[in-house]
Amino acid sequence: MEPPAGVVVATVIAQPVTAGPQPDRLCYVQVSAGESYTYLLRSDGKVDRSSGKGKVSHRLAPDEWPKVTYTNAASGFSASYMIRSDGLLDRYTSATKCDLIRCPDGARYVAASCSDTQAYVLRDDGVVDRFRSRTDIIPMPCPDGAKYVAVSAGINASYLIRDDGKIDRTQGSGKVSKVV
Repeated sequence: MEPPAGVVVATVIAQPVTAGPQPDRLCYVQVSAGESYTYLLRSDGKVDRSSGKGKVSHRLAPDEWPKVTYTNAASGFSASYMIRSDGLLDRYTSATKCDLIRCPDGARYVAASCSDTQAYVLRDDGVVDRFRSRTDIIPMPCPDGAKYVAVSAGINASYLIRDDGKIDRTQGSGKVSKVV
């Protein structure tokens, strides 16, 4: 995949890679590959969208850029989610159709992961919001006084990592089916 002009892609072989901006260099810091599109988060807070063969077809940014930037990208089948530096969420259903979603209760969105039919979006208060559409959102508070710290959405099951070291497994409907 050839990056756009002015973008540097860093690769390290056989060593753990910590993504992050390099001083005075524009680079990719996160990637989310989906069935139809791949989203590449850049160090300047914009997101490159590729629809195949590594070619960037669109560049996405919040309307308020550079004051507000993207901090996380999650590629889904019917919708993709971009976490903003102001804690809000941009939900894309195409390269140009975007809905702005505010987190309830004054919380902020911090990370997201998508599968084919839903997305799990982590809030800074440790609750996960399960999205099936722009309006079908189910909050999933963590049980036992714990908080969720990471999410990973899958087709048959999704996993929610807790701050007490346990992992909750869900197979849909916004309900935990098993604790790992």
